[in-house]
Amino acid sequence: MSMQKLLDIDPQQAAFRLKVGRQLSRRIKISNNSQGHVAFKVMTTNVDKYFSQPNAGVLSPGECLEITVIMQTLTEIPSNMECNDEFLIRSVVATPLHTPETAHELFSEGTRAFEDCNLKVVYVSPNAAASQLNQDGNLTRPWFLALKFSGITRPEKMRGRDGD
Repeated sequence: MSMQKLLDIDPQQAAFRLKVGRQLSRRIKISNNSQGHVAFKVMTTNVDKYFSQPNAGVLSPGECLEITVIMQTLTEIPSNMECNDEFLIRSVVATPLHTPETAHELFSEGTRAFEDCNLKVVYVSPNAAASQLNQDGNLTRPWFLALKFSGITRPEKMRGRDGD
């Protein structure tokens, strides 16, 4: 019998259509699949380049929330368009007493069983055809997503904005 994931995350990647001189953002929808409360924390491999709002919180059973991941302003388009950056959305069972303000304490306790989901950052050329992106700005080509999505968790590389 397989265990149900605590959170559904959509999309499974963060695709940014690159533009010089503008801060870029993407929305990531997270949904609590469990019968209990779930705390989450968003981390990244590159805290100087990205941040998220909110970066932590608690979802009630069945609750959905949109997280905005933001890329800082670019001064130039990378010539090779390759990116090794990732986001990690870490989740853990919480109680109704936990609030978004106290969610961080759940992630500092080493005895908890965390559930991790890696989201690969994908750069989209400013010249890419509009048909490659859906209305939310995410890539629509499934074979491309399969190549870019990384299911391997490397938490030692991930840090929250607060250095955790």
